[in-house]
Amino acid sequence: MMPEMRVLHAVHGFAPEFRGGVEAYVEAVASAQRARGDDAFVLSGSDRGRAPAHLEEEDISGIPVLRLQGLAPHTERLRDRPDGEVLVDGLLRRLRPDVLHVHSWLRLVPNLAAVATSAGIPVVATLHDVALSCPRVHRLKADLSFCRVPESPGPCIPCVRRDPWETDADVEDELSLRALFLERERSLLAAVLVPSEAQRRILEEVGAFPPGVLEVLPAALPHLPAPAVTTTRATPGLDVGHWGNLLPAKGTHLLVAAAASLPASLGVVVHLFGTAPDTGFESSLRASAPPDRVVFHGPYAPSDLSRFPLDAAAFPSLAHESHSFTLDEAFSLGLPLVVSDAGALPERVGGRGLVVGAGDVPGLAGALRRLAEEPALLARLRASRPAESPMPFPEHLARLDTVYRAACLAGAPALPALPTDRDRLLALQRRASRRLEEAVAAREAFDRLQAEATAVVEARDVELQRLYDADVALRSRRGVRLALRLSRLLGRG
Repeated sequence: MMPEMRVLHAVHGFAPEFRGGVEAYVEAVASAQRARGDDAFVLSGSDRGRAPAHLEEEDISGIPVLRLQGLAPHTERLRDRPDGEVLVDGLLRRLRPDVLHVHSWLRLVPNLAAVATSAGIPVVATLHDVALSCPRVHRLKADLSFCRVPESPGPCIPCVRRDPWETDADVEDELSLRALFLERERSLLAAVLVPSEAQRRILEEVGAFPPGVLEVLPAALPHLPAPAVTTTRATPGLDVGHWGNLLPAKGTHLLVAAAASLPASLGVVVHLFGTAPDTGFESSLRASAPPDRVVFHGPYAPSDLSRFPLDAAAFPSLAHESHSFTLDEAFSLGLPLVVSDAGALPERVGGRGLVVGAGDVPGLAGALRRLAEEPALLARLRASRPAESPMPFPEHLARLDTVYRAACLAGAPALPALPTDRDRLLALQRRASRRLEEAVAAREAFDRLQAEATAVVEARDVELQRLYDADVALRSRRGVRLALRLSRLLGRG
């Protein structure tokens, strides 16, 4: 039987190398599509492997996964990588999908839509983050404050991660080329989906897309943890769950700080489920966590959460949350919530939780204190419905099918000529010219240092020779005087 549709999903990472909400969502969609008879494949970015760029093929839970390796580092800047582009083009022409569904450009190439369009394949995108409007991905500056400035090379140059040898001019060239790529990418998308109204608003606010382009389709998962069994506490206190990847952007350290600031007599205990991708962050997290108030549970599956007698959950994210699958899981568990006002969190939580300002540790501590001291508030939140419940997964798939069919019916658009090969070559040429100038300057500096060193060595040799000659002459005069004295003594004898 011929498959009804062939879909290639492009995503920044995939299990088992990367695990997170988007990765779980793509796996769920691809699995469901294959289960009903479609051909679904995954093109995944990767931090594994060294240059040259190459594709590694593997099977993950029955899904053919092709990992594009050898493009790191700084792939969040969407560097121009013709070597990766050639591999993606070959893959698309080999698989011939009916549609390319881009979930992320990170760790891949900056012209996914252009490559697919040149092969006659229509492209739809789901923007799970704000990476198309920020070369740091989450619009979080180095101090973790949120940036609302529209992307352009000038304001972004000081902020982006770079290699030690890169100059401002290098980064500006790359960001200018990135802007050209993304302008073309946006023009080639048959549909652009976002998981929430909050995601739509921020992308329009920063100028990534004009009004009327973005279509809201709430994300969904097929399986959520079963409601937790509620038990009456034997002692006063509050057990608060926090799960997912433990990251600064998720505010995990803020939750630990808030719990540590509360009196031990309140009995507030934070339970952390998951691991920290950054080992340095995990070390600082453990060092700052009072052992009697923070418990590290390590790796987990969402179904594990039902077994823990939690009183509430807290997600004080600093990043703009476009949806939050952890929120879906907390809703399913029936837990009251404390969330930050970042992205979709406050809109979705509704009467099920308390909202604090992103980054406000005293406010977060105050919310936890209220839940610990006011059992009636905790009960009221638990009985309240969230403003937006998770969308049933079959409904989500059906709406996705409608988007796919419309994209296939419209076909791939004509490919605009921006940026041209000339633009790309000039950017590379400017970078190469700067590297050559730096190399020439370094060689000249080396030659000067070598000449100075040679002069110092020659001067040292001359001085050593003078000292040696003086010593020989002194020894010679002493020898003559000694011989005369001996002669006189022998003559007297």
